[in-house]
Amino acid sequence: MGDIVDIIPESHRKALPSGTYRYVQIQDIWDGGYTVSTLKGWELPSRARHKASPGDIFAGKIWNSVGKWFMAGGATDDLIVTNGCYRLRVKQGKEDLLPDLVLGMCSEAYRVQMRGFATGSDGLAEIVEQDFNEVVLPNIKTEEARRSAKRHLALYKEGHATLKSYVSEVEKAGLENIPYVPDRKTVFVQV
Repeated sequence: MGDIVDIIPESHRKALPSGTYRYVQIQDIWDGGYTVSTLKGWELPSRARHKASPGDIFAGKIWNSVGKWFMAGGATDDLIVTNGCYRLRVKQGKEDLLPDLVLGMCSEAYRVQMRGFATGSDGLAEIVEQDFNEVVLPNIKTEEARRSAKRHLALYKEGHATLKSYVSEVEKAGLENIPYVPDRKTVFVQV
């Protein structure tokens, strides 16, 4: 890992109390995707310490979250991520290894190594930076697998970690005629 990515330190910029932010907590991350909670700056927990930039990769660094990771993409000005993750950036000149990195982070080999490096109490054991940098990842061998990985990475970079986020963007942009369906209303009948 240390040959491919740099670990970016936590941000020291404070969120504006009246600002609105999209916060990613550890339970809302899975292998390659995430969902957000929309919070005001004053509602953000103290562990909300990573400001995201497009292309940043966030990887769980606690024993029970070592299979969780995602790539930030699209508009990230208001995206803040928990400090339960390492914030990673691909080193200059190593961009061609991004598909290998993503494939490796989805593998059981990655998770086993990460759990093996974890030190501390059950469930909350943390992987220190030095050990994280020693994790060895497999390389993609076939051109077909590399092309497929690149297609998925293009969606991540656009900010589409899920199909749902992609459909939401299409709908907001008016690119498809998706009919509006109002919320169901509960009707109370007096007896």
